[in-house]
Amino acid sequence: AENFGLVPAWVVLWVVFLAAVGLFAWRVSFLIRLLLLGRADNRFDHIPARLKRVVMYVFGQVRLLEAPLIGIPHLLIFYGFLVFLFATTGMLLQGLLPGLHIPTVEQNHYLAPVVDLFAVVVLAGLAVASFRRFVLCPAGLQLTRDAATVNLLIAALMITYLAAEGFQR
Repeated sequence: AENFGLVPAWVVLWVVFLAAVGLFAWRVSFLIRLLLLGRADNRFDHIPARLKRVVMYVFGQVRLLEAPLIGIPHLLIFYGFLVFLFATTGMLLQGLLPGLHIPTVEQNHYLAPVVDLFAVVVLAGLAVASFRRFVLCPAGLQLTRDAATVNLLIAALMITYLAAEGFQR
């Protein structure tokens, strides 16, 4: 087992994990308080129609696909992150619960190439989205440091993953 000095790595991971959960809960409670400032609305009516809209607009990204130049790259990035969420959840659980054996992505000969492919797909989507934002500069789309930082961090995540995969084989 790895340690940070005398402290086991899993303890450090738990501290970081609980801090992240705490920050998330604080942000969610802030957003809920903002929502409660508005007028009351019944959000539990028309459940089938609401679920259909979630599937269409959240998972299907229908509205973004109306503008294919940005919609398709965004869709690739979105689904790439869903694949990475699935692939890295097992690693997080193994770190938090060291005795728990969950096969890693690398151990699954069917899933590993899919995750690799999605890393490349995310980079392709990111390249198109970045070209649009920083080269074509469409009206109404601001050039911000935040946008550049997010794009660079996403690219770094994908490149790091692919490099680590390459060096393991």
